[in-house]
Amino acid sequence: MSALIGRLKDFVRLDQADQQRTSPSLLLAETVDMLRPQIPERIVVELDLGELPQIQCYPRELNQAFMTLIVNAVDAIEDTGRIVISSLIAGDEIRVRITDAGKGLQPERLSRIFEVGFVERGATMRMNVGLDVPKRGSSARREYRGPERGRGGNNV
Repeated sequence: MSALIGRLKDFVRLDQADQQRTSPSLLLAETVDMLRPQIPERIVVELDLGELPQIQCYPRELNQAFMTLIVNAVDAIEDTGRIVISSLIAGDEIRVRITDAGKGLQPERLSRIFEVGFVERGATMRMNVGLDVPKRGSSARREYRGPERGRGGNNV
């Protein structure tokens, strides 16, 4: 029980400064740990987290964005499927990629996924919080790619 409370305390970071130095890979791992009990056994979550440097960021906000993306990925998978979460350094950028085997969004909806309150009820998308958050004080570039030809899946 104390381990669970400790993980929750780390995840929410209520007793820490809003902005601090941490690794995005650590935040991703914490988010998956918190969500794991809610992810059905029919869905496999693979972590391919690179060793990333610590960055100055708002960890609570990044955790919220990662949680929103992962929960939506789970919701998008109707039967069995896989979610792959990866992080890496590409030049002077840190890249986080969350790929799922869900059916994806209609092209006309893609431009709205980073809006506050966006909800796609027909496709069970619930991005009503979280994706607009990392804008504050960051040069984050957010991108959504729908299903890749012949492969299915969605990439954020």
